[in-house]
Amino acid sequence: GRADPRAQHIQLTSRLIRIAERLVEIGRAHAAIAAAVRADAETIRRLAELTQALLNQLADYLETGR
Repeated sequence: GRADPRAQHIQLTSRLIRIAERLVEIGRAHAAIAAAVRADAETIRRLAELTQALLNQLADYLETGR
């Protein structure tokens, strides 16, 4: 016999829900990766600033001898 159209609708809905859940999971993963990249970039920026400050201090020390 012929399948009940309502049953097909329920299957379609559950597929859409699963797809939506996966999109949310992907969105969360993307947000976590983006946050990690921003944190790494901030760490690198701070390290570069520290290195620059230390090099400036070293250059001053070498110029003045103290």
